[in-house]
Amino acid sequence: MQQTIVSVVLPVPSGQVHALQHAIDALHRTVSPHDFATLRAGLPTLHFMSIMLFDTRAGVPKGDIPVAPLFVLEANLDGAPGPFWAALEAQIGEELRVLLRFCAAPRGRWDSMFKSITAPGSRAPLAPLLERQSVFPAASHAGARGLSRDRVLRHAALFQAAEAALPPPADVLAAGAPAIHDWLRARLLPANPWLDTAWQAPISAEDHAADTRNVALFATLTAAAAAAPWLALTFVLRRWLPDAAADVAALAFLAGVACTTQLRDIGDLLTLLGRAAIPQLWWMLAEILVFASFVPLFIVRGGLLAWALLVVGGVLASALGLLVLLRRRERADPPPADSVPDPAAVHALQDWEDRHIAGADHMGSVVIIKPGRFRAFLLRFGMTALNLIVRMTATDGYLGSMRTIHFAHWAIVDGGQRLLFLSNFDGSWESYLDDFIEKAHAGLTLAWGNCLGFPPAKYLTLEGATQGRKFKNWARCSMAQSRFWYAAYPDLTVNQIWRQARLAQGLAAKSLKPAQATLWARDL
Repeated sequence: MQQTIVSVVLPVPSGQVHALQHAIDALHRTVSPHDFATLRAGLPTLHFMSIMLFDTRAGVPKGDIPVAPLFVLEANLDGAPGPFWAALEAQIGEELRVLLRFCAAPRGRWDSMFKSITAPGSRAPLAPLLERQSVFPAASHAGARGLSRDRVLRHAALFQAAEAALPPPADVLAAGAPAIHDWLRARLLPANPWLDTAWQAPISAEDHAADTRNVALFATLTAAAAAAPWLALTFVLRRWLPDAAADVAALAFLAGVACTTQLRDIGDLLTLLGRAAIPQLWWMLAEILVFASFVPLFIVRGGLLAWALLVVGGVLASALGLLVLLRRRERADPPPADSVPDPAAVHALQDWEDRHIAGADHMGSVVIIKPGRFRAFLLRFGMTALNLIVRMTATDGYLGSMRTIHFAHWAIVDGGQRLLFLSNFDGSWESYLDDFIEKAHAGLTLAWGNCLGFPPAKYLTLEGATQGRKFKNWARCSMAQSRFWYAAYPDLTVNQIWRQARLAQGLAAKSLKPAQATLWARDL
């Protein structure tokens, strides 16, 4: 089942910021009575939705890189975004039109559509504009991937009914897990006939296979791109030299590229590889000898082996060159000034977080990407790799060893100038970031290391977010208050969602073996 994370991002004139804040607050007051009952009924595919206004310039020196405030509407939903935008317009279309009137027209060919929609008295449909202005993630994670909103709520209702129907604890222990399973299934089946249908895995085998293929394809294309210059060089040399001589010449050139970097760069790489104990000079000589040892193989065998060695050598040389270039750029970056969050803004954020600490919570952040094509390439490459790996490995709610994120994503916005991060998560903001700093700091550094003001990173994934206090202060400065936030199941944690899914899966089976029943009963 497809799940979609999408945002609409529009610039806001500075003079309209306060008026737009009040309009968003008014929308929240309009639809929040009775726990968003109208949105819950009218938007059956929606998990979470937020509307935020970012008026912040985290990590940007004064007078540098002017940016406009941003209006952001985020939605986490089942299925394609087109039908959702139409359903959203049917529910709160006129209220959204009021908000859009405080925004500036988007750049490009949709300017006239925006003006017709926001004109006084206009009744032009909003859904086409929202669909065309949709921004999709560069990297994302869904904690309940494959579980639709209806399945989550259906499992939660089944869990509550099972708890209410359970006999006293002494009777449960006496009956044993298989008997309790059979008794509960017979008791709950009449009100839940869907338990008699075949259980559908949240993520199908076909989806797993597709995720694995995508990672393999990405790795293959990356290796091909890295080796291409060196293979092209060999093709050129073979026009003037015998095959073996051309291959040896290309390999010698690779060895020269790999060994003529600055000593301090090689020293950093040795530390990165855990080889700091090897003197740099000896390591360079060893590298030359390794390349030289390939020469007899080229002369004797040539052919496919020669090309294979060139591919491997080309990938290594390209990777080494990129790492050296990256490290030099990282050293050349001016040290970021310590971010100092505004106490009033922090107090407002903490007040919001304290009201939602028992269940799901929400945060949003916008920061500026460091200028230059090299940084833009690294950011997009890193995000693509991160997204593919997370999609392949995080299939049961866990992101590494953490299971606290409902939906989270990074998106490149504002013409590639800024990076947007939005997350719906469990627990407090402090504990959420502490988990990431301790268990997933490499991913955070990869995602944010190319942004202004972020604590200095090393080789794109090292240090950076490990500087906990600096990172938290920087993150606070980039955040805005979630003035409008809707959650279809605000009291359910990711752990509870998967616990309830396991219980439902067990009850969907007509019978369980004793060992299976024992495992299943642990979730009761």
